[in-house]
Amino acid sequence: MGGEIGVRSTPGQGSEFWFTVRLGQQPLDRHSPCPPPSRLHEMRVLVVDDNATQRDILIPRLASWEMRPSAVPDAVSAMQALEQALADDDPFQLVLIDMQMPGLNGADLGRMIQADARFAGVRMVIVVSLGSTDHPQYFEELGFAGFMTKPIGHQELKAILSRIFEETSGPSPRPIVMRRTARETLRSFHHCKWRVLLAEDNITNQQVALNILRKLGLHADAVANGVEALKALETLPYDLVLMDVQMPEMDGLEATRRIRNGPSAVRNSQVPIIAMTANAMQGDRAKCLEVKMDDYVPKPVSPQSLAEVLNKWLPQKNGVEALEYHGPDAPLALSASTLFDRAGMLARLMNDESLLHTVSSGFLLDIPKQIVALQSYLENGNLQPAERQAHTIKGAAANVGGNRLREVALKIEQTARDGKLQAAQAAMPALQAEFEALKQAMTQER
Repeated sequence: MGGEIGVRSTPGQGSEFWFTVRLGQQPLDRHSPCPPPSRLHEMRVLVVDDNATQRDILIPRLASWEMRPSAVPDAVSAMQALEQALADDDPFQLVLIDMQMPGLNGADLGRMIQADARFAGVRMVIVVSLGSTDHPQYFEELGFAGFMTKPIGHQELKAILSRIFEETSGPSPRPIVMRRTARETLRSFHHCKWRVLLAEDNITNQQVALNILRKLGLHADAVANGVEALKALETLPYDLVLMDVQMPEMDGLEATRRIRNGPSAVRNSQVPIIAMTANAMQGDRAKCLEVKMDDYVPKPVSPQSLAEVLNKWLPQKNGVEALEYHGPDAPLALSASTLFDRAGMLARLMNDESLLHTVSSGFLLDIPKQIVALQSYLENGNLQPAERQAHTIKGAAANVGGNRLREVALKIEQTARDGKLQAAQAAMPALQAEFEALKQAMTQER
């Protein structure tokens, strides 16, 4: 094969830049095996979850690690199982508990286990839903040894369980073991030569995602639409694709259809494709699955969500698993600010102050042009491109923590989608005002 294609790239270290990929045959030994994690041999574990599907997923996974798992659907059944295990002189050493269950929830069950002296040696791990406001410290005070959020990554789960049962020195109790942070996970891919293609037309979103991938130790190339994504997949053997759903020229859904079913000349029609969508509702997930996407991450993309989905799909290639690195736990910084959530933006950029300045500067230069384009579409009654333009502004605002600007852009996107031209036009002064306010806040914070 011959030819060339322009892409934005971020190597393992250094800043992003545009370059030209010249077509050619790639070496076949690109994959370096990563060291496997340790085993939890013969440990008896009880899974407590009312969701039968989740139980069916976890039980064989735990068994594959040479653990001895059992499962029950609720807190009452869990207490009965714990008592029976004691009577059989084969006690459980670990209980993996879902927080949201009918009747007694996970915290209630934790209190019951903690209050019973017979179960003093049992370690507990709580699993909460993504977006839950429950704080790890709350569960630590209830006696839980570990804290995880859904979806449960298998390597993340094994890392947490391994840490819980590590030998400790000294009388001080071990702090609660939480989900691996992106700073821990960034070691996972440094010894693996995987290559990721990012299809994203929003320059701010590109910068954020490419930075996360770079710090995770991955080589990533970026393209701006589905047409360019197909060309890139025809030239290089990528290991995973991060595909924005809404893009110009060809959106992520149509690009995935062509990758999976043709017509296309992509090298690997079964490459894992992960949807990136700001509308992670059931209907959007169904559309992604319909075109045979493998998974999705919500936007704005966070280091945690991206690391989890990469750990889920990349390690399956060639039967290798990602390297586990057990560093100190540090939850993402949160901010109550609705105008400019600087802490949230910095967390998405993995505490890279220099990159925060770069992304902020680019955002403040780019968004005025985007607002002018949106105003022009609305003045000419072009609702479909106006909807897409508002979506672009919304996504960029979310990535920089401009929550109020994001909300106004979302309103314009929705009204344009509903064909309400006057309502969309009426919201434009608010959009401009929120941008000016955000600009002032970001300039002061920098």
